[in-house]
Amino acid sequence: GEDEADEKEAEEKPDPLLDPERWADALRFDIKPMIETEDGAHMATPSRDGMSLAFLSGLGDIHIRDLATGEDRLLRAGWDTGVDFRWSHDSRWVVFAQSDMNFNRDVFMVPADGGREPVNITRHPDNDGSPRLSGDGRILAFSSERNNEEYDPYIVFLDRSLQGLAEPELDEYFEKQEKAAKGRKPLDPDKLRKRLAARRNGEEEPEKEAEEVPFTDEDLETAYLRVRQVTNLPGSSSSIELVPAGDTILFNYSTSAPSASGLHSIGWDGSGRKRLGDTVGMQGLDLTGASLIAVDGGRAESITISTGKARGYPISQKIRVDLATQSSEKFL
Repeated sequence: GEDEADEKEAEEKPDPLLDPERWADALRFDIKPMIETEDGAHMATPSRDGMSLAFLSGLGDIHIRDLATGEDRLLRAGWDTGVDFRWSHDSRWVVFAQSDMNFNRDVFMVPADGGREPVNITRHPDNDGSPRLSGDGRILAFSSERNNEEYDPYIVFLDRSLQGLAEPELDEYFEKQEKAAKGRKPLDPDKLRKRLAARRNGEEEPEKEAEEVPFTDEDLETAYLRVRQVTNLPGSSSSIELVPAGDTILFNYSTSAPSASGLHSIGWDGSGRKRLGDTVGMQGLDLTGASLIAVDGGRAESITISTGKARGYPISQKIRVDLATQSSEKFL
């Protein structure tokens, strides 16, 4: 009917509210709850394709919301509120660190569609955490306290075929992945809106099979045998990030020597360690993996990984305080 035609025409037109160039000049934003659960929802993290949203609820349950239909699905039940999870770059997998009932934390991989049970990747009696995947999902970095109960970065080739590559071949692989990361583009909000509408209306085209599968089931089951320690420094190296190419790890290093502590980068094989600056609160990497997004002293900043140069993003905001109401809270 006419209503359906008008609705379809509206969906095809660009939505001015999705134009980020207008946001800086906006006088107000309409803010409304997106996820409301009885047990509380937090750590909301969108998938890279923009079609799903993962979040934690209750005592560490991982849920995934279909952003087209609004339906929620339990991906992994848990009792550990300190769950740390990340999407793979192709939005097909979720990697997470979770403690068991014996307070031992391991790293797991699970398909985002819940098509199989999570696989324990690390399988170690000491605690593992901060799982980070490379851009193509073939390499996993994580932190672990396996050595003297001090955290160090570790790395594992989930795709065991990488283990057999000669050094020149491995360098070529890393260069290819770095080039691919540099070519990434942000999602087009209008295209995403149309894709969400197509799924909501049952008109979405079948998803194409991945051209290359990053690893096999056997690769995951045997990954714990290929774990490699990257650093062995006195002190603790935690809060890691892995660049999309998979060849460089960022970590915060804490030791008794103040001049040595701080944000460091290091090669996957333990070579080329470099201090980039003071310790920061890592929030993740930018789209291409060239910069680290961090919080330092309450201020947002981006740090260029190759140089360590930081760029701050100051926030200017005015607040209005009702002094009468404030005083009533003080003297009841």
